Amino acid sequence: MAYGVIEQPSAEPLTLSQVKAHLRVEHADEDGLLSGLITMARQFLEAETELCLMRQRLRFYLDRWPKNGVIQLLRGPVQSLDAVTVYGAQGSPPPSRLPIICWMATAGRQGCGCGMRPSPARRSTASRSM
Repeated sequence: MAYGVIEQPSAEPLTLSQVKAHLRVEHADEDGLLSGLITMARQFLEAETELCLMRQRLRFYLDRWPKNGVIQLLRGPVQSLDAVTVYGAQGSPPPSRLPIICWMATAGRQGCGCGMRPSPARRSTASRSM
């Protein structure tokens, strides 16, 4: 199970000018370093909390289906689920259309999932916006 970033956030939670004001830095010598630290701090917090602080697009990779047939997306909050793609054990699409049921709950950070009953040998890729 892994997440890949399709589209980075268009902005960071803090601007460079906010960070420079907080640190009382008035010169531009450290702008590159501070901008990198802002991005790294956001990425660290997102990894630790499994929350997305800014809107971004992620791709979720899963090697096998859970035994209960339900895939729960652990990063959130989820704003939309763009697509669910299922591949067979050999990397080919399934021969017939599989029934997919997706839902999003409004409460709780882990409120999105997809459910279906494919064979255990299948692999899934879900692309979503956060």
